[in-house]
Amino acid sequence: MQTDKKTIFFLLSLILSFVVILLLIKLLLAAYHISGWQVILDLIRLPFSSSTKFFAVIAAWFPLLLVLASVLYAFRAGFWNIGVEGQIVIGAVSTTYIIRILQNSTISPALVIVIGLAFGVIGGGVWAFISAVLKTQSGLHEIVSGIGLNVLALAISNWLILGPWRRFGAGSLGGTDMFNQAVWLPDIGNTPISYLFLLIGLIIYFAVSFILRRTRYGLHLAAFHLNPKAKYINASFTSQSIWRILVFSGMLAGFTGAILVLGTYHRLIPSVASGMGYIAILISLMVQQQPLWAAVVALLFSMTNTNSSQLAMQYQLAPSIVGVFQAGWAFCMLVFYQTFQKVFRVRE
Repeated sequence: MQTDKKTIFFLLSLILSFVVILLLIKLLLAAYHISGWQVILDLIRLPFSSSTKFFAVIAAWFPLLLVLASVLYAFRAGFWNIGVEGQIVIGAVSTTYIIRILQNSTISPALVIVIGLAFGVIGGGVWAFISAVLKTQSGLHEIVSGIGLNVLALAISNWLILGPWRRFGAGSLGGTDMFNQAVWLPDIGNTPISYLFLLIGLIIYFAVSFILRRTRYGLHLAAFHLNPKAKYINASFTSQSIWRILVFSGMLAGFTGAILVLGTYHRLIPSVASGMGYIAILISLMVQQQPLWAAVVALLFSMTNTNSSQLAMQYQLAPSIVGVFQAGWAFCMLVFYQTFQKVFRVRE
């Protein structure tokens, strides 16, 4: 009965918050004599106005799904993997490092791609391992270490782009040299998305979702979340277990970074993560860590992010209006849900 109530309150909160933020955006735009409903309709219409725009939305959605899988996995056990943003960056850096070395070698391009993906996975895992060790050995919370490691990862990436990996005769603001086309992930026509990435992304996301919601291991993680002191009972959750959880979460994030540089940008760019880790955390909090709804909200976020520039130019708006929509929706969602929980006294 408690679960049924929570589901109902969640859906009501999601819908009500969406309606409220749309009305607020409409009022905000009305102050500038702009039709709010027209902007909202264009936001929905633009992704389907051409195949290029549609695939651009999908290209933004699937990396976000992979990052969501990483965040949801850690959240299931009660760990705030704030460092996911840095893990994406380090995954991209690690992949770029090995691709630059091997792309002109005699090794098969397919094998070079596999090695590049593996380096991205390892890089993200190692970066998450630092946070895990700090948590278990010194008691430093993963939020604090994650923020610090995010800043450090971005600094390393920018230093490499502007320094050792700087393009000859260029300011490198656009990133490093393009990889050889032979080591690009195969794409769908001339779209910015790889069909291999689509397949892998879907398999990983739904596999992680199934593990978290339908297996004994997922229940084990949830039990630790509800009772953090459980790790002291019969050594059911040792430091090594915590390491494994955070490292696997980091590996998924690192894999996303590898996919971005091999399949989307074909080089390392300064904003390779583009705040994707923070957006995934925001979505996870919004949907109460429910994988299906996380995927739906992620798609809506991808639609708004992809078309923000065009809408901004068309209506003479600042692109940050999209951020207002996303953050406002999340805030209203959490307020509504917590209010329902408190008023009707639904236990977690």
